[in-house]
Amino acid sequence: MLVGFADYWRKIDYCIMYVSVVWNNKFEEHSYNAIFMLINLIAYHLTGDPTYKAESDRFQGISRWKTETGVGGWKRKILQGERDEWRFNKLVEGHLGPKEFLCWQMTIHCKYTAVAAEIIHKLYPEVVSEIELVTTLETWWTTWHYGMDDDLLPYYFFIVDIEKDTWRPAPTTPKLPRDKWLMGKASLSYTSTKRWTEPLCRFLVTSVITAKYSKELNKPSIDLAKRIMESVDEIRIKWQHDPDGKQIYPSNADLKSVLSSEMPASYLAAFWRGRKQGYW
Repeated sequence: MLVGFADYWRKIDYCIMYVSVVWNNKFEEHSYNAIFMLINLIAYHLTGDPTYKAESDRFQGISRWKTETGVGGWKRKILQGERDEWRFNKLVEGHLGPKEFLCWQMTIHCKYTAVAAEIIHKLYPEVVSEIELVTTLETWWTTWHYGMDDDLLPYYFFIVDIEKDTWRPAPTTPKLPRDKWLMGKASLSYTSTKRWTEPLCRFLVTSVITAKYSKELNKPSIDLAKRIMESVDEIRIKWQHDPDGKQIYPSNADLKSVLSSEMPASYLAAFWRGRKQGYW
């Protein structure tokens, strides 16, 4: 099965049909790059077939995830004048400053990167050295505060200012006509101040991994993991939350009526790993 993952992704050239668009990951530089490196290196480890090593090497050659997050990547692109390429900015046209962009699901990929980096380091330390592992974990963990207030109930949509290194909730905007829905999804036809819990799940796992390897972030990571676990309740175990009943359109009510697909497993994995590492 593990080898089959690598074979399948290579067969489809790392492209999938996502809702209504072709999602090409072949030239991805951040978290998905790390995932594909891991998938191919596991296949190489199990079979010895150099095809998988060559695939991993190609991804490594274009990778940035050891020193840059998805948020960092968009900061860099904006500074290089590429701001208009980010299609999600269309949802908040007229609401962005000259150095701002709409951040959507760009911090939560920390878990993908952290898990991939740790396993690659264990299998092939020459690919991800211990120093590189620490740098990677510290780089991605420090994005946890984006979109997250002290109540630890993350915003689904938020705007980042790259000059001030600050963020603010995205405004509630009118719903776009159907032909302008991003990726054909009704939930991506407007922004609001709705919340969701995936950042909690993913930074919880990232925290216990980071705490193991980073001396500088050991205590802050443990503290954040504890705060997240203590915050999980009947709201934070759900996928999305409408704080005032006006942020999710009735036609999308299903979004707030389902459990998070990640919270149960992430909570248990982080809790038991943290206990094994002596954090609680």
